[in-house]
Amino acid sequence: MALVPSAPASSGLPSLEQAYESCRLETAQWAKTFYLGTLLMPPAKRRAIWAIYVWCRRTDELMDSPEAQARPVSELAARLDAWEERTRELFAGRVRDGLDLVLRDTLARYPQPIQPYLDMIEGMRMDLHK
Repeated sequence: MALVPSAPASSGLPSLEQAYESCRLETAQWAKTFYLGTLLMPPAKRRAIWAIYVWCRRTDELMDSPEAQARPVSELAARLDAWEERTRELFAGRVRDGLDLVLRDTLARYPQPIQPYLDMIEGMRMDLHK
């Protein structure tokens, strides 16, 4: 049972089930062994892990994707600032897309502080000055 209601069709957001399936597929594609390990977990926990994995992957891709490597440092810094703001809004309850939807559901099921998420963003900022 979802703790965050699924988005109405008129919202432009995927359903909660569709959003979790997207996270499952992304995790399976990019972290094959990790994904197989998640299959040993209870279904609700594995879905939460997939959602958190995708957030971490997208955070990493802001700096480490081939596309990002061609961008100026100032643009990458602005991306991180925007991602941090979006993360803060997510923890405050604002949902913009399917990833936000599954993370809100994950946070409702498994409350956690924002700080580890902000720490990861800060770690990406440190990469700007290598």
